[in-house]
Amino acid sequence: YSNLSSSHDIVRNYDDYLRNDTQTNYKALIKKAGFLNLSDNVIELGSKLNIFINVHFNEKIENIYIRCILSKLDKTPVGISMSQEIAGCRDSFDKKIEFELDTSFIAPGKYSLMLILFKPDHFGNQEKFDMIENALDFEVISTKGQLYNWEWKSNWGTILIPEIRILNMEDMKGAE
Repeated sequence: YSNLSSSHDIVRNYDDYLRNDTQTNYKALIKKAGFLNLSDNVIELGSKLNIFINVHFNEKIENIYIRCILSKLDKTPVGISMSQEIAGCRDSFDKKIEFELDTSFIAPGKYSLMLILFKPDHFGNQEKFDMIENALDFEVISTKGQLYNWEWKSNWGTILIPEIRILNMEDMKGAE
């Protein structure tokens, strides 16, 4: 028997994950997280990541948000992204949430994602429900000549700024 599908979900189980964040109340818990339709943890430069999390709600929560903090493997912060409101989270209930993370600006290299479930208020505070450090790791590679076939140098940073767009060009007369 062989699996004809060349791609499968990469899944990490967090049932036994040791949580020790004193600012977290665990009203909702991330039970599993993974990449959708990714046969390994490698994506091509310019891609978006499709991620899922399975969340167990220990209480009814009106709305919940996802925050992803992206770091290099040495824990150097790269950036942060937050979801819109996710509504309808009932007590003693499990929900699978699939979302897209735009990583098209991330330079080649190896990265780690921290996943946080939270709810902000109007005063800049948050209620933090769960946090998984190093929840998912992935690597960005460039095999399609996007960088003129140059190898990315670490001293260039971690963000690939979009291509320079030429606004205008005009020939200048030489000085006579």
